[in-house]
Amino acid sequence: MNSREALERFNELNDNNKICCTQDELNNFLMCGLLLENKKEYVTRNGTKIKIDLIKPKDLNFNIDLSSLIIQAEELAKQNNVHRIFCMSERCYTNYKEQGLIITKQNKDYYKYFEGELWLVNLIK
Repeated sequence: MNSREALERFNELNDNNKICCTQDELNNFLMCGLLLENKKEYVTRNGTKIKIDLIKPKDLNFNIDLSSLIIQAEELAKQNNVHRIFCMSERCYTNYKEQGLIITKQNKDYYKYFEGELWLVNLIK
């Protein structure tokens, strides 16, 4: 981020001397001289105190065991002699049903995944 971009971003985020930003953005503001660090406080070049709220990066590590869902889908596929199963929540099912993407054939619900291609619906509870 060059100094012009940093200044634009700083002005965009600065709301009554309160800034909510990421650590990278804060580092850019410091490197460009928009903020100075004084012990545990941040100040602008004219001495105005700025309160910084850092946005913590999300931990996107998922530790989910899907083996039971896969086994359930495989059994459902064998029972119904199909090769495609679409697993979805009840909320997703309701939304798709309202959009006309769920079709009922022979008392079974199918999802129109592609044109001319139907996937058997498996509701996850």
